[in-house]
Amino acid sequence: MHGGSLEAEVSSADAPEPTIDREPVSVADEPVAALVDDDNLPEWSSAAFAGPAGPAYFPSNGLDWSIQFINDLYKRTRAQRVPISLDDAAAAWTAAGWDGLPVAEALDHIDTLLAFGFVEQSGEGSERRIRISEVGRCLIEDPDQSPQILAEAAMKPKLIAEYIERWGRHRPTDDVSIPELKTAHGFSDKEAKLFLRVYDGTALFACKKDPLEVPEPLPQFDGPRGRQKPVENYLTSLTPEIDGFLNEYPASAGFDPDEPDEHLLDHSEHREPLSSGAMCPA
Repeated sequence: MHGGSLEAEVSSADAPEPTIDREPVSVADEPVAALVDDDNLPEWSSAAFAGPAGPAYFPSNGLDWSIQFINDLYKRTRAQRVPISLDDAAAAWTAAGWDGLPVAEALDHIDTLLAFGFVEQSGEGSERRIRISEVGRCLIEDPDQSPQILAEAAMKPKLIAEYIERWGRHRPTDDVSIPELKTAHGFSDKEAKLFLRVYDGTALFACKKDPLEVPEPLPQFDGPRGRQKPVENYLTSLTPEIDGFLNEYPASAGFDPDEPDEHLLDHSEHREPLSSGAMCPA
């Protein structure tokens, strides 16, 4: 561990247990009997290390990061079955790639998992232990339940839940929300920005996506699959006139191109033929 023992950091009044050099993943290889018996520990709790959270408390990491924290803990320790020390938890995260994890940051990881209900803690000082809660196990072991578990976990930190109810998925811009947080809770500028980062990484799991509203199609696209209606054929527009003509002069009457149509002949006057055979008025 870099920076000393986590047990010593949590309670300076108690002397920390001596730590021994070991591989970061060794806790997962120890026999179960060698680990702490949780039956001899006090009641388990999801309370933060500092005690009951005040009205302005919020975890230092969002739910998005806590998913990675709990996965690393599950894969690299036996915390899903038996309690482990804080040092063992920090060693697992170091092995997962959090190289040189500072003591304060490791405690923040644990406090984040406590805030969302993924781990429980018991004991004090050097005897303090953590274990993965039933909710944390279900999150990893039952992917079908993950969306519901995450939605409920997002509402566990009270201050986060309060603003999820107020803001929803689309919170105000920073220039609006930061002054509001500073006025309402006495946050510094840095604390307000941290809260917004945690909020953004948490609210997305609690808020349902807005339904997609499909606008009414324009008239020219109001057809199958939204394709544009074809332009009406000009000949089609003449169909009524053509039908009327055919009805008036049915084909069954017969048509001889050598016979003139009687209705086209002018019988009003008798005309004498000209010498050339042409017809002219008398």
